[in-house]
Order: sequence, then C-alpha cells, then structure tokens
Amino acid sequence: MSTVPDDIFLIWEDEEPGGRQWWLARAHDVAGEEKEFFIAEDDLAGYLVGVVRCPPAARYRVIAAVPLPDPAARSIVIADIKTAAANWLASGLRGNLWRWRLTRWSKLAWSHFPTALAGFSVGGALGLLVAFFAVSSGLVGWPMLAAGLVIGAGSGPALKFLVDRRPKNAVAGPWTHFAIIALGAVMGAVLTAGGVFALFWGG
Repeated sequence: MSTVPDDIFLIWEDEEPGGRQWWLARAHDVAGEEKEFFIAEDDLAGYLVGVVRCPPAARYRVIAAVPLPDPAARSIVIADIKTAAANWLASGLRGNLWRWRLTRWSKLAWSHFPTALAGFSVGGALGLLVAFFAVSSGLVGWPMLAAGLVIGAGSGPALKFLVDRRPKNAVAGPWTHFAIIALGAVMGAVLTAGGVFALFWGG
C-alpha cells in the first residue's frame, strides 16, 4: 500500500451503511482549482472506483480502481482508493486502470451477447427470406427494394418483442438495448442475404 504525501490532506465523508447515495465516500479539495472526489462501486466489474470532478464540469474521471473480491474487505479497499486519490492530487497521475477497463468491457459485452444474438437471429431469418424471395421471383431493382421494405416492416413486431423483453437489471438503457438489437439484425440480414446471393448468383 502506498503512503499519502505529507502535504496532501483530504477530509472524507463516508456514506452510512444502507444509505441511498451512489457514492461510498466523498471529499472536497478547495486548494487551487476545486475538485470533488468520490468512491463508488462498479457492480458490473466487481471493483471499487475512485473518480474526480472539477466543478463546474459535469464529467467524472476515473483515477483509481481496486477489485473487491470479498464485501468484507470493502473498508480496506476504500482506504486504498483514498490513498490513491491523495497520490493523484499530488502527482496528477492516474493509477493502472487497464485491468479494470478490460474486466468491465468484457463483462459488458458478455451481458449484451444474448441480446445481440437474438437480433442477429431475427436479422438472419429476415435476410434469408428476402434473398430467397429475390432468387425465386427474379425481382431486381426497385420492385425488389419495395418487397424488401414490406418484409422488413413485417419483422418490426419481432424486434419490438425483443426490446420489451429487456431484463430489468440490464446495465444499458432501452435505446442502447434497441441499438444492439438493430445492429445485430442488420449484420445478420447482410451476412445471410449476401451468402445466399453469392451462392445462387455468384456464377
């Protein structure tokens, strides 16, 4: 554990157990440019993170992240982040955050994988239907575009059903959830239709 510089002193306010604040501890530094420090829990990655904000800016910067393998060790981890915040205030350097970022992004991607797979499946079925319709009917150009729009509009209820099935504890909001489904559907449709067209019209 690193030591706190002698000339750095932050008065921390810890949140009471069972409190409703999003932060676990906070402190203010009014020397020079005012800064606000917060310690919060990243439930997705299983880390406690320290962030800083310089009013009136609204953006928070992560300056420290420590894994929390055991809830019983929370007070120890909070103390480590308090030390890291003081060290950041003295040096302006952030801690090594690559492991936290990698863990968070991997768990975020895994949590959205079923949603993306569902959208990809719907899009794949749609692309297969459009491709076989184009191959069997021989329609090209504007008639095929109109037919594709009609078939695509018919898939709207299926995509809406997937959006409505969003888990209540999902990390992302409804718009992010919709974007993931829509992107998965587009990729599924493009790959499936492209494969069918290449198979039947490649020669």
